[in-house]
Amino acid sequence: MIRNKKRQIVIISAAVLLLFVLYLFGLDAKNFSEPKENEIVIYFLDTEQSDAILIEGPDGTVLIDSGDIDKGDDVVSFIRSKNIDKLNAFIVTHPHIDHIGGAKEVLENFKVDTVYMPDIPDELYLDTVYYNETLELLKANDISFKSAKNGISFSVGGMNFDILSPMGEYSAVNDYSAVVKLKFKTSSFLFCGDIEEGAEKLLLESTTDLSADLIKNPHHGAASDLNESFLLRVKPRYAVITVGNNNYGHPSYKTLEELNSVGAEVYRTDTCGTIAVFCDGTNFKIETEN
Repeated sequence: MIRNKKRQIVIISAAVLLLFVLYLFGLDAKNFSEPKENEIVIYFLDTEQSDAILIEGPDGTVLIDSGDIDKGDDVVSFIRSKNIDKLNAFIVTHPHIDHIGGAKEVLENFKVDTVYMPDIPDELYLDTVYYNETLELLKANDISFKSAKNGISFSVGGMNFDILSPMGEYSAVNDYSAVVKLKFKTSSFLFCGDIEEGAEKLLLESTTDLSADLIKNPHHGAASDLNESFLLRVKPRYAVITVGNNNYGHPSYKTLEELNSVGAEVYRTDTCGTIAVFCDGTNFKIETEN
């Protein structure tokens, strides 16, 4: 009898330790609600000072960016925790390490139908190691690759994706970020990568419909990367800032003030942890990890 009790204690202790380890290393399933049949859910993963956004719909899944180089395994673990084994599309907004860093792990662990990435002039982007490594993986695994640029559109189930930018030539790599608008029924979402003044200027000069219920702020909430005119065109009800501990002052007070001035409800991954946005095409529900 005593031996059995000791055995039970050992088993329970081992189970508790395992749960703690899974939580510690970000491998838990995150206690978010399950999306309803008519809902999509957008997870803004807490990958610190980097971007990784998982979009799960009733009939497909899309990933936008994959975190920094040390976050690839965390991104993979989170996707697996949602019982997902295939990505209909993987959008790499631009080849900076805090957006493309986890691409290798993603491509090695999931079937991916199509990868979208912008073309960056060689003279602008000299450190192409991760970009080239990603291209080699695409070729080795026979994955379709398409250039992300203005005019490119695709659908996954009832979700429609329009790539609004890049739409010209720029002097900064960040401005070549793929700006993606997701439309689901009557709701819309704008994902801005790390665009700066150059890309914003061309978008504002165009007739592009920038309006969106939710905006993923460009460049972790940097002061120089979101101006009032752009926000007034978007008119977001909600704003998400993907940010972690940093030495850049992100998110800036100016950005937070501008978002407040247009009435946007702001969520930040550094304070909220991973953020889940549920939408049935009209109504929104937002849950946070913290």
